[in-house]
Amino acid sequence: MFQSSQTPQLLLVDDNPHDCRLLEEAVGDLGSIVRLKCFHDGKALFEYLRRPHPYEKHLILLDLNIPQMNGFDILDELRSDSQLRPIPVVIWTTSSNPQDIEKAYRLGANSYLSKPDQYSSLKETLQILARYWSSFSKLPGLGS
Repeated sequence: MFQSSQTPQLLLVDDNPHDCRLLEEAVGDLGSIVRLKCFHDGKALFEYLRRPHPYEKHLILLDLNIPQMNGFDILDELRSDSQLRPIPVVIWTTSSNPQDIEKAYRLGANSYLSKPDQYSSLKETLQILARYWSSFSKLPGLGS
């Protein structure tokens, strides 16, 4: 999935427009190692993922505290869909509640990260994520 030279695309699911703008700025500062697409709810994410589009290397950054369809519901639906199941999902949240962490992994999260509170830490975290998922992690292909 991430083994080719194609630039990975982070799909951020977060209802906070400020968090989306902050990640857009950080991704812009990183250059072309990763692209970012923001979604403010699960419905928009699933509409995007289920429509026909060219093959992409996705990594989903998923906030837990989203109205209507929360992050756990989104994760559960992603893992219940055989076409979407292989997409790696990183929980990206302010919660450090041990019950949230356990539930996220039980539902199939690939990683659980607390949102960095400093811009420099945010950039560093995004750079490490992009490099890890694009250069080191071996994942199944999804096809078109």
